[in-house]
Amino acid sequence: MLYDHIVFPGAVEEIVDEMSMSMGDLQSKGNASSGAGKNVEVDWYGGGYVSNIEENVYYYFKRANSLNFGYDISYTEAVRWEKYSKGGSYSVRKELNHFYQNHLDRKLVAVVNMNDPFDPKERGGNIVLYESTRKRTSLDDIFYQKKGAIAVFNVFTGYEIEEVKCEEGLTYLFCFCVGDKWR
Repeated sequence: MLYDHIVFPGAVEEIVDEMSMSMGDLQSKGNASSGAGKNVEVDWYGGGYVSNIEENVYYYFKRANSLNFGYDISYTEAVRWEKYSKGGSYSVRKELNHFYQNHLDRKLVAVVNMNDPFDPKERGGNIVLYESTRKRTSLDDIFYQKKGAIAVFNVFTGYEIEEVKCEEGLTYLFCFCVGDKWR
């Protein structure tokens, strides 16, 4: 593996508004996530009824996987919408678990920036990755400069979202790619 994460700037920029509207019209499948969040609303969607989102993000999962990870991947499992209000944050977490199929494991995580361009030093909401050595790596600045940017990393990477400082809050969409069980 060459990189701890890969960013595709503005990858799904043209469908971000459509994604927001689609999810606003759907009933969430749940509101839980691993770890401890503060001032964050969480909603889960997936299982094929947000297929436009899943298909678009899977294209970037495949690109990142062929460039860097080399995992056996099958499809995008689900999406998790997270809306952070002022003061919102999320403690360090990993995305190793899987919903319902015991023959698959999560392999990759993608985070979609659903916000207009912003500077995380001013507005907060910086996403920090933790490798096994506990090395801190912030996502590349280009991720925050383009609405619809996608950052992809493996499920063994811990990450946190630092405190949001802006009044209007920030929104991220998390997607998960699965494949055959780890061997």
